[in-house]
Amino acid sequence: MSALTRKLGAATLHVKRDDLTGLAVGGNKTRKLQFVVGAALEEGADTLITTGGIQSNHARQTAAFAVKTGLRCELVLQHALVDPTVEYLRSGNVLLDRLLGAVVHMPARLGTPSAHRKYSRSLRPSACTWTGSCWPAAAPGRRRD
Repeated sequence: MSALTRKLGAATLHVKRDDLTGLAVGGNKTRKLQFVVGAALEEGADTLITTGGIQSNHARQTAAFAVKTGLRCELVLQHALVDPTVEYLRSGNVLLDRLLGAVVHMPARLGTPSAHRKYSRSLRPSACTWTGSCWPAAAPGRRRD
């Protein structure tokens, strides 16, 4: 870092490392989900519902946040491959999702965020699709240029 700092002529160089952010192997989804989960808790939700691909990092992070905050988690995951192997459907992030206690659904087609509420046996779910971007609460966690 010192060589890069000198080369750039910077007084101080700060680097954010997603590999050190924690919570289910960290990653860039953590910052946004802090706001999303906070809003879900404020609205009295007892379950987080989200969608993504079978190996979604966002889904894994959502499941981890649910465990940390005492919420249930329902993941509606979409097949990205035409002919996925059994190993693909049972390993990696989807395995971690289940180990974290998420209920995993793999429907043939995905619907709207409100339709995903049908997957929850909860009385007060908080639902959103693809990476939490439709939650207005996610906005403070996103970088704006």
